[in-house]
Amino acid sequence: MSYWLSYGGGVNSTALAVMIVSGRLPEYPDVRFIFSDTMNEQPETYLYIEKVFVPYLREHGRNLIIVKPKETVLERWQRYKVTGSRQLRTCTDHGKIRPMQAYIRPIDDDPHQIIGIDAGEPHRAKPANKKKGEFPKHYPLVDLGIDRDGCKKIIQQAGLCVPKKSGCWHCPFMRVREILALATERPEDFHAIIQLEADSHQRMREAGKLDGNYYHWRDKPATYWLDRATEEAKQLSFEFDDLDPTIPCSCYD
Repeated sequence: MSYWLSYGGGVNSTALAVMIVSGRLPEYPDVRFIFSDTMNEQPETYLYIEKVFVPYLREHGRNLIIVKPKETVLERWQRYKVTGSRQLRTCTDHGKIRPMQAYIRPIDDDPHQIIGIDAGEPHRAKPANKKKGEFPKHYPLVDLGIDRDGCKKIIQQAGLCVPKKSGCWHCPFMRVREILALATERPEDFHAIIQLEADSHQRMREAGKLDGNYYHWRDKPATYWLDRATEEAKQLSFEFDDLDPTIPCSCYD
């Protein structure tokens, strides 16, 4: 039996890594650290991994294994001409789970996965789905009752800065303020989602199936968010009506 920490570049998995490196989780010996790079992560996440996390691991004689999918999450959506889904969540499967499994299976006969879900979200700590070929899963933060604030304290006590919440820059679970910031600060990336919606709608029309609103973010088209960001930038007044702020994507933070 061996253990693999599914590192996501966010608060929870960073806290877990600190606990492992510092010997606070002796029940998980010889843990290896693996990060599946969707190639669509937030710029801040890449910077944190490069400048903070990897040097920290090296100082303690550890290293971070980085794997990648054959295509990015966005490239897959573009190829199929579909928008992201808050229900299916296939991006996690293709962008995170499968690349890690493909790397681990040939070299490990009995891998166990350590996942950074904290005690504030115990409903997300689900057992492995053997039918899908998932590895046995362990949730130390849930077991020990450590919530997100507790994770931040663990990171700070190790002398590290706390990372931003990780996730793809185009995640369908983005909050309103994140969508507006993307539209304002990274217009080229934002227009890729506008084009994605246009291509998806065209495909559905050609198939005679455009009988609903197939939008990437919430229940409004990307052009709505662009117009709103433009207008609010003019007014220099932002009021966020964030819906469902507690609903996370299914990726590991």
